Amino acid sequence: MDFKKSYKLAGNEIGCLLIHGFTSTPAEMYPLAKFLNNNGYTVYSILLSGHGTNHDELLKVSYIDWYNDVEKAYEELLFECEEVVVIGHSMGGLLALMLASNYHVDKLICLACALKPNNRWVKYTGILKYFKKYTEWKSTNNYIDDDYRKYKLNYNVFPIHSVYQLYLASRAASSCLKGINSDTLIIQDKNDSQVKKESAYALYNGIASKNKELVWIEKGTHSLTLGPKHEEVFEQILEFIKSNYQNKAEIK
Repeated sequence: MDFKKSYKLAGNEIGCLLIHGFTSTPAEMYPLAKFLNNNGYTVYSILLSGHGTNHDELLKVSYIDWYNDVEKAYEELLFECEEVVVIGHSMGGLLALMLASNYHVDKLICLACALKPNNRWVKYTGILKYFKKYTEWKSTNNYIDDDYRKYKLNYNVFPIHSVYQLYLASRAASSCLKGINSDTLIIQDKNDSQVKKESAYALYNGIASKNKELVWIEKGTHSLTLGPKHEEVFEQILEFIKSNYQNKAEIK
């Protein structure tokens, strides 16, 4: 399987739309995709525009293009399945929020949602992009299980313009929280170095959903689908998909 492309895993009438994070690929979602498919669900993991090729391609796209990718994939999966669960990781969580404000998403799952990135210079990228074209990010895979390192296919260099698009996506997602009524599961690790803790609380308190749950993971990482606590995360997701909550709001 080419993990730098979108992929589908056939299953039952419940579809799961998986959305990867900034500069990543559908590869980071594959362990979760396989887990969900093994439990009977249809899975569609998409590649966002400008990703999975080279960092220059990111210069050609905006967060609107990424959202359009998600919307198109959602409508495609909705045509095939009776119910669709939308699962976004990091920036993918932002796009999932935007989708849920425009559609009646059956269930929404946000993993390490980048509503409030833990980097002070992100908000200044609208200006910085005129002075510096690229920035470098040296990823470490030490926190990833050995068997899962092959799924970490991020760009190590990317345009400041694209970081600005991430910032704009966070602003857009923040502005639409009150319009979200979907049953929602929020998962974030207490040790997440890339997203502030306030991000999860802002999301939980901001959405209008009556059925919502915030789960904190201990001693994990930002990469919830590949990190040392991925099995715990997967089980929480499965339990939520199977659940039929009635007016339940809970923080664990």
